[in-house]
Amino acid sequence: MSLNKDDLENFWKIIKNLFKKSPKKIEVIKLLLMSGFSIKNKKIYCNNIEIPNTSIASALKIDRRSVIGTIEKIYPSNNEISKLNDEDKKNLAIIQKVLNNIFPVGIFVWDNNKKVIEVTADSKEFGIISNVTKFIADEKISIRQIIATDPDLDLNPRLTIFTNEEVPGETLSKILEIKGVLTASYGKR
Repeated sequence: MSLNKDDLENFWKIIKNLFKKSPKKIEVIKLLLMSGFSIKNKKIYCNNIEIPNTSIASALKIDRRSVIGTIEKIYPSNNEISKLNDEDKKNLAIIQKVLNNIFPVGIFVWDNNKKVIEVTADSKEFGIISNVTKFIADEKISIRQIIATDPDLDLNPRLTIFTNEEVPGETLSKILEIKGVLTASYGKR
């Protein structure tokens, strides 16, 4: 089964419906996604390294049974699957496909020589990343790395851009004028 745009857009709706009576299990899913951990063969992995359920539980300060219950809800037994309607089976397949294909984003190094711009914005607005990067590119400044947190996972979603050179204050002012941008700041990290 391949995922389409609608499946991905409905992912959180499906998760929230599946775990509507289990907020701790939603926290487990959020941690997996934010950490780049996947679920394969009913086990949690970071790339090919298995992560114990107790480690996830400890990070969230919850009982390990909540982690186990989350996995069992997403990967039910054949007997439980046979009791599901077609829509529920489809929704489980979407969740499984997403959680099977998560991977860590890669190397991220805090370097005191990198310059940082941090932007917060209304997540419903479109074109913010492209507009911010255009203003930086107009200054002929190279972007080294961009990290954008997901508003469904992060209480304070932000766009963090690392450059090799200081971004002029005028450019920061232009960024603040972009529709949907709430804050923009810069400095060394």
